[in-house]
Amino acid sequence: MKAILILPGALLALSLNACQTSSNHDPDRLPTAAESTTNLPLQNYSIASTTDLDGLLELMRRRQPALVAASSEIDALRASSTVAGALPDPSVQVSSGRMAETAAGRVNGTLSVEQRIPNPKKRRLSAERALSLSRAAEAKRDAIELQLSLQLRNAYWTYYQAYEHQAILRQSRSLLEQVGGSIESRIAASSASQADLLRLNNQIAEIDANLARLQAQVSSSQSQINGLLHREPSAPLPKPKLSGVAPSARSLSIAASSHPEIRAAMERSSAASQSLRLAKLARSPDYQAGLSYGNVSSDGLAPSANGRDQVMASIGMTIPLWETKNRALEAEARATLQAAEATTDSLRSSLRSEAAAATADITAQQQVIELFETRILPDAQQAFDLSTTAYASEKASFNDLIDAWRQQLSYQQQQASNRAMLGKATARFKQATGQK
Repeated sequence: MKAILILPGALLALSLNACQTSSNHDPDRLPTAAESTTNLPLQNYSIASTTDLDGLLELMRRRQPALVAASSEIDALRASSTVAGALPDPSVQVSSGRMAETAAGRVNGTLSVEQRIPNPKKRRLSAERALSLSRAAEAKRDAIELQLSLQLRNAYWTYYQAYEHQAILRQSRSLLEQVGGSIESRIAASSASQADLLRLNNQIAEIDANLARLQAQVSSSQSQINGLLHREPSAPLPKPKLSGVAPSARSLSIAASSHPEIRAAMERSSAASQSLRLAKLARSPDYQAGLSYGNVSSDGLAPSANGRDQVMASIGMTIPLWETKNRALEAEARATLQAAEATTDSLRSSLRSEAAAATADITAQQQVIELFETRILPDAQQAFDLSTTAYASEKASFNDLIDAWRQQLSYQQQQASNRAMLGKATARFKQATGQK
C-alpha cells in the first residue's frame, strides 16, 4: 500500500510561512512621502527675507500635506492597475476520511487545484481603466496644486495691500506732524486758531486707528499664508514684494487643453469608455481549469485492488445567462461616459471664459496703474506741496490743506490697491490657464 500523503500538514506549514513573511518588517524599506511628511507637526521653519511670491509657492508645493495625500492616491491607483490585470489566485482543496472505494482500492484523500481564467480582454481593459484613473488622479493633484496656488496668491496680495496701506499711512502721519509745526508757528503769530491744531490731531488719531485695523488684516493674511505653507499661524513672513504680476503669453486654446482639470476629466472619460467596453464583454464567458489527484490504497474489498492513484483534469466556463443584468451594466457605463464627456465640455467652456475675463481685468488694471503712476499721483503730490506752501504763507486755509492731503492719501492707497488687484487678476488668469 502506498504511503498516505500528509497534505493538510504541508499546506498548514506553507500558510504559516506566508503569514510570517507578510508580517515581518523590512528594515531597508524607506518611508513613503505620506509617512514622512503628513505626521509632522506644524513648523516655524525660517524663510529668507528675500523670498518673494514665487519662493513661497515653491515652499507650499514641497510642504503642503494635501499634495502629499494626492500623491499617495496616485500611488494606490497605479498599484491597483497591476491587481486589475492579474490572474486571480488559484484555489486548493484537500479532502480526507472514509471516502469511496473503487475497484483499484479505497481513496485515502484527494488534492484539487483550480484556477479561474477571466477573459484576457477583460483583464487588459480593467488594467487600462485603472491606469486611466491613476492619470486622472495625477491631473487632479495638479488641479489641487493650482487651487492652493490661487489661494496663496490671493492671500499674498491681500497681505501686500494691507502692508502697503500701513506704510502709506505712516508716511502720511509724518507729513501731518510736519504740518503741525507750521500750524504752531501760525498760532504763535496769531494767524491761525487752536482749532486747526485740534483738527490735525484728530486726523493723526484717525490714522492710528486705521493702522490698528490694518494690522488685523496683515495678521489674518499672514495666518492664511502660513497655513498653506504648513507653518504655525503666527510665524513671521518676509515683507511682501511687488512680483509675479506679469502673466506669460499663452494661447487660450492651448492652455485650456492642457489644464489639469481638463486632463483629469478626459482621463475619467477614458476610464468610462473602458468601463463601457467591459460591460459589453460581460456577455463573453470566463474560464476555469482544474487538476485533481486522489491517493488510493492498495488494500481493498475487491480482489482487483491495485492502489493505482487517480489523476483528473477539468475545464469549465461561466454562462452569461442573465441578460437583464448585462443590459443594466452597459446602461450604467454608457450614462457614466456621457456624464464624463459633458463634464469635460463644461469645464473647457468655463475655464476659457474665466481666462478671457481675467485677461480683460489684467489689461484694465495695467492701464489704471499706468495712469496713476504718470498723472494722478504726481498731480496729487504737487497739489499737496502747493497747499502746504500756501498755508505756511497764509494764502490758503486749513481746509484747503486737509483736502489736498486727503486726496493724495486716497490716491496713494488706491494705487496700492490697484497693484494688489492686478496681482489677484493675474492669479485668476494663471489658475484658469493651468499655469503654476
